[in-house]
Amino acid sequence: MLVVALVACKGGEKTATTETSRTKRTDEVAPRPAAPRHVAPKGTIAGKPFAPNVVVLVDGSDGGKLGLYAASDEELRDRHPCEEPMGSDSTFDITKYAAIEDWKVGTTLISELGNWGATGVDGNAKPKGSAKVTLTKKDPKTFKVAGTIEIAGDGWSLSGPFEGDYCPTKSVKREATPPWTMAPVAAADLPTTPLEAIVAGVPTKIVHVTVREVPYYDHTTRQRFVFYTATPPEPCSARPEGGHSRSYSHGELIAEDKPAFQADSFSLDLTAVPTAGAALAGNNHSDHGEKRDQIIDADLQVFEPDGYRGWRYAQYYSAALAVDAVTDREVRARVQLSLPDEGKSLLLGSFTATRCPAQTD
Repeated sequence: MLVVALVACKGGEKTATTETSRTKRTDEVAPRPAAPRHVAPKGTIAGKPFAPNVVVLVDGSDGGKLGLYAASDEELRDRHPCEEPMGSDSTFDITKYAAIEDWKVGTTLISELGNWGATGVDGNAKPKGSAKVTLTKKDPKTFKVAGTIEIAGDGWSLSGPFEGDYCPTKSVKREATPPWTMAPVAAADLPTTPLEAIVAGVPTKIVHVTVREVPYYDHTTRQRFVFYTATPPEPCSARPEGGHSRSYSHGELIAEDKPAFQADSFSLDLTAVPTAGAALAGNNHSDHGEKRDQIIDADLQVFEPDGYRGWRYAQYYSAALAVDAVTDREVRARVQLSLPDEGKSLLLGSFTATRCPAQTD
């Protein structure tokens, strides 16, 4: 299951969404100047005038999505790059999904209008006609996309150049190869080699590990190991999770929440404090069985390179943990964790975790 806040859940896969709250907050933020409008042609969609001012090409676990949005002034003022406007009843958009590899610079993507999504029009309508999109730029360093679009048929008419945000994903599709496995793994067989990791399909170094008690939504507590791919601001910083959210009062932005820092991380949850000599296992996948082992949960939190979107794989897993030594300050252990996300993410090897004070919220 993929979770998004902006979070994205790849539930097998994840796609970013935005969580918007309209509750009043007292921690006010300074108003931001209006964001620039993107270049896009004007035309008609299902016979209605359409003047998009936001263009976004988003890569995610389910492919690439090109969206042209006619956002409200409020949404335009407050939006972040790579945010897809969706918080106002006035939002009007058209979108097209295709495989990421189909969105190539210089190649024309031709599709039937019935394969495009649209809001603000009859969802059951299947207009006749075609759409052609040709990208002239898709730059993951500047996060910019440009191209031309030509749509014609059944009250749909839109033709001309566009420029907007390109939002790549870190996720790389990878075939399942050993030692990655969803079969049960024996803790006694775990290697003593230094910890290796594959995050969303890409070999990645784990630079810091913590273990602490954390509260859980059902009013219980868990012992949680967190494996960071980047050094947190403090050794015992709380794990960054989720994405951006905003609060409004009377149509005005009064507060904005986001993670204190961004570092991709794995987590592994136990039911009890780890003790020396413990050999633990956990497996939750296609049988949908109850999690009765002492490893009761595992997930991967990823922040996309645009700095705004984030997603989490938090559903099936296979894991084993062998605890070699425990002191007041650290836990030395060995782990294997396999997640069946698109990139077949993996943890394998020995590590030392810093013991941190219990987290209270």
